[in-house]
Amino acid sequence: MRTASKELSEMDQYALRSIAARVQELITRYGFPIDDRDDLKQELFLKYLEREHKFDPARGSYKTFVSSLIRNRAMSMVRQKLRQNDQVQFVPLSTAGRAVVPGEIDLDQSDVSDETGAEITDLTFAVRRVMASLPERLRYVASRIATDPVAEIAADLGICRDRVYQLIEQLRVAFREAGLEPNVAGAR
Repeated sequence: MRTASKELSEMDQYALRSIAARVQELITRYGFPIDDRDDLKQELFLKYLEREHKFDPARGSYKTFVSSLIRNRAMSMVRQKLRQNDQVQFVPLSTAGRAVVPGEIDLDQSDVSDETGAEITDLTFAVRRVMASLPERLRYVASRIATDPVAEIAADLGICRDRVYQLIEQLRVAFREAGLEPNVAGAR
């Protein structure tokens, strides 16, 4: 077992950097509270410590193993949060306890009318309703398709890329039927 007095190995340091980046993503992209930063880091590092002995060099590099392990646990946390969707309140990006990322619209600092803000809020709730009605696999694909390559999603789900494209089409249909025209990336 590691002690505080022992120096971290290069791989442990890599894991900590990966965890810090993933936690930042959880906070900025997925709306986790900024006050939970240390708890999120600890949870991801504990998952890393629990699983690091399962590394198999025949299956890939250690860095890939660590990155996948951390990403998968973080996505599990996101899915868990989505399941608790009824308890999560809508928070505009500009007031989510973080700075607005370049390219995002800061509703508080722009000259957007209250009507436009209401439309954005209505759209957010409409998307949440559709997401809540989807099977878990479709919600998972929807949460990843904008940021991750189809091949990576397919590998994580253990299915072929063609099946992921079929799932994306099912997402398009679900959003169209709800009166929303989706902007879902078809390929990367």
